[in-house]
Amino acid sequence: MQVIRLGMVSAVLLLSLSRASAQVELPAAAKEVVKQFEQEAEEIEKKIETDVKKRLDKTLTELKKVQDALCKEAKLDEAIAVRTLIRSLQTGINGAVPGDLPDAAKEVLKQHDEEVAEIHKKVEGDFTARKEKIAGELKKIQDAFCKEAKLDEAVAVRDLIRSIRSGVVSNAQADPGYINNQPTDIGKVFYYQVTGVATEHAIYGSDVYTTGSHLGMAAVHCGLLKAGQKGVVKVTILPGQATYEATTRHGVTSIAYSAWNVSFKVERVHRFLGKVQANVQPDPGSLTGLRTEVGKSFYFEVTGGNTGSAYGTDIYTDDSTLATAAVHAGVLAVGQKGIVKVTMLPGQESYPSTERNGITSRSWGSWVGSYRVEATK
Repeated sequence: MQVIRLGMVSAVLLLSLSRASAQVELPAAAKEVVKQFEQEAEEIEKKIETDVKKRLDKTLTELKKVQDALCKEAKLDEAIAVRTLIRSLQTGINGAVPGDLPDAAKEVLKQHDEEVAEIHKKVEGDFTARKEKIAGELKKIQDAFCKEAKLDEAVAVRDLIRSIRSGVVSNAQADPGYINNQPTDIGKVFYYQVTGVATEHAIYGSDVYTTGSHLGMAAVHCGLLKAGQKGVVKVTILPGQATYEATTRHGVTSIAYSAWNVSFKVERVHRFLGKVQANVQPDPGSLTGLRTEVGKSFYFEVTGGNTGSAYGTDIYTDDSTLATAAVHAGVLAVGQKGIVKVTMLPGQESYPSTERNGITSRSWGSWVGSYRVEATK
């Protein structure tokens, strides 16, 4: 059974330019082109979601007819198998096709998978065409800046074109290898830049996988990526399942497993969304060097840590370690890499201590500079 990717194309990500080249704010003309693209893409995705939902509703109706017919024939086990499949499709958490699923239900499911695959194939083509269109429009803007000898602006636009064509979303998290989230993360969504792999690792389950499964291999098993192909995927952390079934798909064989306390599913991200931000800087450690920039916001690529010191709660002294403050504020987890927004603030009369997310911040009295750290949205 193929992955049922209902609603998989709705995702909010920030497209960032690389640290090395993003030295100036992206020109307004380029931002306007990207904004228009995003509006068009959002309309396409809404239509796709509607089309997939309509096809699912049709499939559920057809399966219900099969279930009722089996009941009337007193074929209880077969009817229960179809009902289990219906409930799985309704929740969006589907496992492998039950071995005792009647042929009539298998045929309904086969037609459903083929039509859903065709919908997603079409959207891949649509987005590829639109990305080339926007790249062409941005190239005109880049050339105009070159002719005006505005090299920094031209380079910023050029890097944006490269990011769009390559599909790289720089603030998606780096490939984690194995997914090892804890029960406290159930319901949370994460985005990763992943390379598909087909060998040398292990995955447990089908469509829904146990934590401890390899993400790149799960992406290939789901049919989202090919081995060696890079792409951004959406990972949703789910409750544990009673069983995880083994299947062979796209050259990858998953392993069966019994009850496990945390699961995840993987979906493909088709497009870039959100505002374009430039000038993402490396982790500065502390923010004392920006003390005079009160009211201004800055973006930093940071890996959450727990070895530094953070003074305050929500608002931190500017000599607090950013990586530690980001974990305390709930913006990053320890070891998680991401882009954070830092807003410089005036000094405060006092900075209270609290324990949050495994970090105990320190209290402090009056200090000359402060900052707030937030997730990028």
